[in-house]
Amino acid sequence: MNHYSTISPTELVVSMFHPKMNELYHKFKNLMDLTLKKRMDANALKLYEYLSEVSKGVSRDGFVLVCESAGLSEGLIDTLTTMYDKYINLDGDDLAAAFNRFKNYALSEGIKYSVQSYNVHGDPARMIEELDKLKVNGINNKFNEPEMYSRKRLSEIDVNKVLDEVTGRVIHSSFDVINNSTPLKGYVRGQAFVISAPTGGGKSLAAMQESIHFAKQGLHVNYSAFGDLKDYHFIVRLTSMITGYPFAFVEMNLSTSVEKAKQLAPEVFENLCIELLAPAQFSADTYVRHLKDSEQPGTGQSMYEWADVIIVDYDSNIDSEHTMYLKGEDIYQSLYQLTYPDKLLLILSQPVKSAWFKEIIPLSDLGESSRKQQILDGVLTISHPPAYNSKNHVGWINLCKGRGVELLKSPYFRDQNGRFFTIDEGTYALIKASSDAKTFIEDNRLFEYSADQYDLLGKPSASTVVSSTQDNLITEDIIKDITDGVIDE
Repeated sequence: MNHYSTISPTELVVSMFHPKMNELYHKFKNLMDLTLKKRMDANALKLYEYLSEVSKGVSRDGFVLVCESAGLSEGLIDTLTTMYDKYINLDGDDLAAAFNRFKNYALSEGIKYSVQSYNVHGDPARMIEELDKLKVNGINNKFNEPEMYSRKRLSEIDVNKVLDEVTGRVIHSSFDVINNSTPLKGYVRGQAFVISAPTGGGKSLAAMQESIHFAKQGLHVNYSAFGDLKDYHFIVRLTSMITGYPFAFVEMNLSTSVEKAKQLAPEVFENLCIELLAPAQFSADTYVRHLKDSEQPGTGQSMYEWADVIIVDYDSNIDSEHTMYLKGEDIYQSLYQLTYPDKLLLILSQPVKSAWFKEIIPLSDLGESSRKQQILDGVLTISHPPAYNSKNHVGWINLCKGRGVELLKSPYFRDQNGRFFTIDEGTYALIKASSDAKTFIEDNRLFEYSADQYDLLGKPSASTVVSSTQDNLITEDIIKDITDGVIDE
């Protein structure tokens, strides 16, 4: 293991069975009972119960016997045994740092629970009793153990190690305004970003494009859709984006199009998980518990543990007991927990209605409480001014908030396959003015559809029109197959 931020609750339980780690478990058992048990899935909890019976750890074969005694499946035992093997050379400092994280988590959760208890019962004595439980278990003394903190002179810090840790946390985006805003060239794990666009403006498509891009990097993506999106919408849109085929073509040739997508990007089908959730039925806290308590099939991990990236589509469909003004703060404060310790969280949102007609949507139009904006690490807005009366989808992508980054904006063009392309302002003006025909980009040239053919509309002045992050562009043969009226649907 390279650093403590990668240690999940399940992995931590497995590591405690290793002989050199078991002593640390017994030292912190009370603390683990208060924190770790609340974050485990059912299988990890079964395994955890056997730890109290182990005094000095077990060998690899002994660990397999424990798993069998806990009634775990053969496939899960194989997964956990592989996990056990990774901890042979685990740095004890990393594990101690992980415990420190659990201490802080327990403290914040304990205080939150005691305050809620007071609000419900109006009994200050009961609140004090709950706080005393934290004190008894030593959680208030967060840094009283030597191994729980690190102190170095500046000259002793390993710059190469720090650089490796930072660059290892970068997740590249499919949007140039994100990648070009920082030398790191992407998001950083532990961040929460909003993608905000008007109704029909493409926020879900933007999130799906990012999902594909993340999955191709080998990252696990959990996409939670609260609302009216169905499996059919996801399979059509994702297939169109992967293959480059327009939506209408995919809908008419769904089976063959999906097979083509699987050939082009098999990793997307393995690494992207879609879950459909009823709107207004989950509070933010309930949703967080759902991710941490639900198992990702075949992995021995919860959905939360499994995911590198979590996408919430979208915030207005999450239930809240608060007024509209406070709703944003309430929801985002709870959802931000999902970034711990190394997750990227993307939340989709709508700007205020007055922003729907703007060419560039500013941060101030994100709406609701300003506290919501303060919680977030970054905000990306996508405009699509309807006043153009164009058959083509163009607008501006605006990175209007980011921590320690350059705030950038750029015009974009969205093709008939749902993909966003970064374009220059000259190309933007050309597409915006072409209101009588649908256009598309191929080989850095701009074309328009006609009744039974496609014609060159113009060659933009920029040497590169299409974003460098795009691939699998629509091919000339496909265009010839679909321009006979199909794309007009």
